[in-house]
Parts: sequence; structure tokens; C-alpha cells
Amino acid sequence: MSNIVDKKQSRKRGNGQGTLFKREARGCWIVAWWDHEGNRRTCTTRTTDKAVAKRILQKRVADAALRRDGVIDPREDEFAKAENMNLRVHLEDFRADLEARGNTLQYVNDVVNLVLRVLENGNIRRVSDCTPAAVRMAIQSLREADNLSLKRCNHFLQAIKGFSKWLRQQNRARDYSLEPLRSFNADEDPRHVRRDLSDDELLKLICTTERRDLERGMKGVDRAALYLIAATTGYRRKELRSLTLQNFDLDAETPTISVSARATKAGRSDCQPIPKVVAEYLKDWIGSKTQNGPLFSKMPVNTARTLRWDLKAAGIPYCDDSGRVFDFHALRGAYISRIERTGATPKTLQTLARHSDPRLTMKRYARIRLNDQVAAVEQLSTLVPNQTPCRVPLEATGTCDHSAQQYRQQRGRKTVQNSAIRCDDRGPGPLPDQPPKRLVLSGKSDEMRRGATRNEKRPRRDLNPCFQDENLMS
Repeated sequence: MSNIVDKKQSRKRGNGQGTLFKREARGCWIVAWWDHEGNRRTCTTRTTDKAVAKRILQKRVADAALRRDGVIDPREDEFAKAENMNLRVHLEDFRADLEARGNTLQYVNDVVNLVLRVLENGNIRRVSDCTPAAVRMAIQSLREADNLSLKRCNHFLQAIKGFSKWLRQQNRARDYSLEPLRSFNADEDPRHVRRDLSDDELLKLICTTERRDLERGMKGVDRAALYLIAATTGYRRKELRSLTLQNFDLDAETPTISVSARATKAGRSDCQPIPKVVAEYLKDWIGSKTQNGPLFSKMPVNTARTLRWDLKAAGIPYCDDSGRVFDFHALRGAYISRIERTGATPKTLQTLARHSDPRLTMKRYARIRLNDQVAAVEQLSTLVPNQTPCRVPLEATGTCDHSAQQYRQQRGRKTVQNSAIRCDDRGPGPLPDQPPKRLVLSGKSDEMRRGATRNEKRPRRDLNPCFQDENLMS
């Protein structure tokens, strides 16, 4: 029995039935059917031939039945639809999804631009074109053209992998095709290695900046307070820019500086304790502030350039002999390194650094100086022996505290061991041709000691002949 009925009969029978009708007398036939999810679908056949329209409707109804019974995977339709779309259309949807998650506009633009450059450089237009080999070649081409570092290449790789993972989650791709790609080893190609300043250098920077004049719209005393807060809290540039008077709690028993959730990188509110000496300094600085908005509203966009001018005024080199630099973000690294040198536990260090992974804290931010390494290896000095010569035990001579078997082996020897010590050092020892000197025993007695064991009561006939006595042996 055919599933094709007229419009009125189809409405009575419900799901599983197809409908063929026209909206106009001379128009094309329109088919209506229920898909595998139970939704009513309609489309035009683009033909006025009723026989052809019936075959189209039969095909639609049969496909819906196969998907409803599980013979055909319904997701294949979505994959086919996504494959026919250009990747730039998917990229715009990806941008909208990133914005809906609450990410900042700058972050969204950076990620989308990185993905777009990989797609354009690798000539990747369809979902099926986004393969590991194509992406790897595109990133390699970008590195050669722009002389990119391996760390920057990881940024491109991370962005395109996030886009590929999003395609899989949205059922626009059959699998996460870029999962086998691994990050580059950025340590093999360092381009921008940060360093720390000593306590004296950091204090000199703050004091010198405090006495300086207006620079790029920001007073010297404000820049000094900015450097001090960054070096004692580890806050990032965006977090420092959002600080207001309400974020400072300097009169509490434990002074703290907090930041709101919308300003932090992790999207949560944080509160960092500060030393009381720093709190006293900030009290005097905040006392001159009257605005209700952010305290560092005039903070320059390029903070690294401003810090470089202040370093030059303080006589501190921006780049050392090893090529390491001290930029604004290095203040956060200096904060974490100082906390680590106090002997704090890894959990405490991770909490103050506000990292979700302790490996990031220890590998990227906790920098150990050479002096700290020397202090650690000095503990190994106990392995060196003292200057006084060690006592070396002498070799056994076979005449003291040895078994009877060793004595019997040495009976027939006329020479003694080289390391043996004479029994009498007051004069030369007996010549080999002379009889051995006999030991004169005093208090000889044939009586056995009371309580002696069976072995002790036996006559000792295995002693060295030079220690035997006729009376004892009789």
C-alpha cells in the first residue's frame, strides 16, 4: 500500500504518511512528510509532473523510515550539509560562540585572526580539507615567511585545534581531525626570555620612578605605585587597570587587594594579601586620590615601553648580557620567584600565582637564581672526607680471633704475612733456624672451670705450636 495520500487523508493518519499537493492550479507539486524526529517537513519538487513528484515523495518518506529505524545515521545529513559550506561561514559561527561564552572582544579577534591566517595560507576551504598535514604545512609556511618563533607557532596551532574541536562538538565534522597534532618545543627557539631584578634593583626602580615627572599621561608616583602593586600581588596588566578604591582593604589585620571576576583571566574574583609595609606606603598614595573610577585609568597601552624608559632612568639595563629582558609582565614572574625562594610549598605557590596547573607555576614563572642553586648544592659538602687520615683496618695475621681452620693452614709456614705485627717489638724477632720462643704461663691448673660447656672442656690441641705447653698438652 502506498504511503502517498491526499492532503486531507494525510492529516488523519498522522506520522509516516507523505502528502502531495499544489498551492496554485498551475504551480509545481509540493511534497510534505515527517522526518525521523517526527517533525513535518515540506519542500517543492520543482516540477508539474505528478508522477515525478510522487517518486520524489516516495524517496523522502523512505529515507525518513531508514533513519528512524537506525539503518542510516541521521548525523550524516548534518555532515554533508556542513561539508558543502565554506569554512569562513563556520568561522563566523565560531566567533559568535566565543562571544556568547563571555570572552573579551580582543581575545575573540585574536583567535579568529589566527585561524583565518592558517586557513588562507593552507588553502583550506572545506571541513574535509582541514587535515593534520595541511595545517602543519600551513604553519610551517607562516613561520618561514614571517620568521615566527616556535612559541608563536603554538599560538596558531592552539587556535586552529580549538576551531576543529568546535566543529566536532557542533556535529559539523565526523571527528576531531587535528587531535594527533602536538605542540612545538618552544624551548628550542627562545626569542623573548624574561628575567628577574634583585631586591636592590627593584627598590631603585620604584624610588627613581617616584621622583620622575609626567610620562605618557601618567605621573611618576602613580607609575611607582603601579610597579609596587604588580611586584607584591602578581596581578596582570588588565587586572591592575581595573583597580578602584573599593578593591583596597589596607586597614585590616591582613591587608589585601582584590579584583573583580570580569577583570581576571580565569573569570573569578581574587584577593591577594600584601605586606603591611606596602599597605602603609599605599595609604599615603591613596590619600591623594579622589576619583571614584579606576585608579590607573591613565595607564598607557604599551606598558613595556614605559617601563623601559623608567629602567633607563634608574640605570638598570632592559636586556642583560644573556639576552634576557625585563618587561612589565616580568613583574609577575618576579613576584612568584620571590615567593618560591621563601620556601613556600607548591600548593601555596600555586594559590598565590592563581594557576590551575602547578606545572605552569614551576616551569614558567618560578625562576631560581644561581645564588639559590649554590646554597642548595652546598648541602653536599658533607660528602667530602675530613683532612685527618682515615683509619684503615690491618689485614688479619691468623693469630687472633680466627677459627681453628685458619690456624691449621698457617702451622707449616716459616714466614709471616707482610702486614702482620710482631708480638714483641722490643727486639728483633727469632731467626727462622732457631726454635720459636715459648710462652711462659702463670697460674697453670688442670682443673676445669665450673660451668664450662662441653666444647670448653676439651683440650685445645689446635693452637699454634709456639703457644703450646707440655703440661697443658699432657
